[in-house]
Amino acid sequence: MTRHLLAGEGALAGVTDAAVAAARAAGAPFWLDLVASDAADHALLHDALGLSDPALAEAERAGRRPAFDDHEGFVVVVAYGAAERPGALAEVHCLATERFLVTVRPEPLPALDELRGRLGGGACAPPPLLLLRLLNALVDSLVPLVTDVDARADELADRVLEEGGEDVQREILEIRRRLIPLRRVLIPQRDALGRLASAEPGELPGARREDVRRFRGPYERMVRLCDALDGAREAAQAATDVHLGTVNNRLNVVMKQLTAIAGIFLPISFLTGFFGQNFTWMVDRVGGLPAFLALGVGLQVAVVVALFALFRGRGWL
Repeated sequence: MTRHLLAGEGALAGVTDAAVAAARAAGAPFWLDLVASDAADHALLHDALGLSDPALAEAERAGRRPAFDDHEGFVVVVAYGAAERPGALAEVHCLATERFLVTVRPEPLPALDELRGRLGGGACAPPPLLLLRLLNALVDSLVPLVTDVDARADELADRVLEEGGEDVQREILEIRRRLIPLRRVLIPQRDALGRLASAEPGELPGARREDVRRFRGPYERMVRLCDALDGAREAAQAATDVHLGTVNNRLNVVMKQLTAIAGIFLPISFLTGFFGQNFTWMVDRVGGLPAFLALGVGLQVAVVVALFALFRGRGWL
């Protein structure tokens, strides 16, 4: 459990219940950031900030899809950003009222820690502007993840044609595995930011109409990120199709060669079977070295040469 408070006196860490109550009593805007919250934080939000149980339930329910929910006197925005773990996403619940902003997250999130460090040197902005900067920071943290997946997906089609093999197949599966959780989060987050950007001023406590318009910035960036994800998904699908086509072509070539070889040996098997019959007429008349060279060796060599020339001429070998 970690608490951070950004109020009129700057950024504070290791915040006590009394410090939060004093910030609320001062009447100035403040931002309370809770990392890995527990029952003590729940009591803090209920007692020091006067949040109702429904508000706490909205703010603390983990595993939610990105959303924007407006309630009487407060809004809850669920958004995701890049976590400390490489390639992972972290969930952030933002509860904004006219007086303060509370964020609840299960793990450290570099984008918010950096934002709090930048804002700690001056007076705390009103909650709508704090929420705007927070969402901007979360969207910016997603850009490297999407850019990396998009760039790797664009390279796949060329690599499939040049290399092929199991390494490329594993990379295709890895990119598709990374695309699934990103799309599952970014598309609902785009929709939630779109709803926030088109909200009426009264739906966001303490926000003026021009404040609401500013949320179009993170919304438009989310639209571009989702477009990039769609492009990466199409590139990965194209690479998959090319890979499967290449594998099928190689399999067809191998099968054609094996079929041609089997076709060459088929008449040889017939000849050896025919002359291997122990009929008296054949035993009495087909004998000696000339017959052996002509029928036993020459005829089979002639068949092999003729079939090889035929298959070669038709491009089967």
